[in-house]
Amino acid sequence: METKAITQEKTNKTLGLFYSFGEVGSQLSWYMINSYLTLFYTDIVGLSAAAISFIMLVARIWDAANDPMMGLLADRTQTRWGKFRPYLMIGPPFLAVFNILTFTVFPVEGAAKVAICLICYIATGMAYTVVNLSYSGLLNRIARDSRVRTNYAAAKSVASAVISMLLSAFAMPVILYSAQ
Repeated sequence: METKAITQEKTNKTLGLFYSFGEVGSQLSWYMINSYLTLFYTDIVGLSAAAISFIMLVARIWDAANDPMMGLLADRTQTRWGKFRPYLMIGPPFLAVFNILTFTVFPVEGAAKVAICLICYIATGMAYTVVNLSYSGLLNRIARDSRVRTNYAAAKSVASAVISMLLSAFAMPVILYSAQ
């Protein structure tokens, strides 16, 4: 009886590094939303706390439906570019545009202001879901071995922590200073 040698998949450090860069891009985008949006909405846009709470509540309810829908869509996607690449090519420009629009002060008042902020914030969240779900889904495509996937996920986590610390140390002071 012939036995085949089982080759064990190894972690490619270069691939791990480049995979972690995707998290840097995601964090650059989402950090501003998580850290500064409420301050921007109150101090710059002039929304009330009740309006901001409404926006955040509606967005979280929509996320509860949107995220599984995107997962289902990605699961069923079959293109010559793969399952996730089309979303990684299409999603980032939309994420960039809606990030900019989310931090734009439109010359409207009252309910129209709240509606525009709600639409921009939800659209940013949807674009982020498209990009981040696709990016996270790549992990199962680039590695078969669970230990290798764990190593790549760890690289992603380290990149997330590093970029968050850098943004906290450098970007937030600049933003808070300029908001005064």
